[in-house]
Amino acid sequence: MGRCDDLIGNLSDFIDGELDAETCSELEKHLAGCKNCRLMVDSMKMTVKLCRDGVQEELPPSLKKRLDKKLAERWKKQFGHL
Repeated sequence: MGRCDDLIGNLSDFIDGELDAETCSELEKHLAGCKNCRLMVDSMKMTVKLCRDGVQEELPPSLKKRLDKKLAERWKKQFGHL
């Protein structure tokens, strides 16, 4: 598992601690030598922590409506449906 592309497929399981020992070891070796992947994993871990620990804030209705519309447009553009 030396390639960065291989990391992405296992990233969620790695962060959740759900990888088998061998794959986890290979991934940790890769992370030790790849600054970009290490930054990505660290960012993902921090995002998960912030989501778990954070306080949910209500958006103003006008902002929520605009955000929902923009997200729906991008989703439809990317995946072709909602």
